[in-house]
Amino acid sequence: MRQKLAEVSSKFDKYTEKDIKEVYDKTYEVRLQLMTKRNEEKLLREKEID
Repeated sequence: MRQKLAEVSSKFDKYTEKDIKEVYDKTYEVRLQLMTKRNEEKLLREKEID
């Protein structure tokens, strides 16, 4: 995902607005999933400690 975002960003004029939006939307989605999983992990670790 990071590689695709870097490619689209560096070759902005090569891609359509739709392509760019799709890549940015997917990247945002993946970042949200990552933050959610990190938060879940943190909560589980805190629960283990208690």
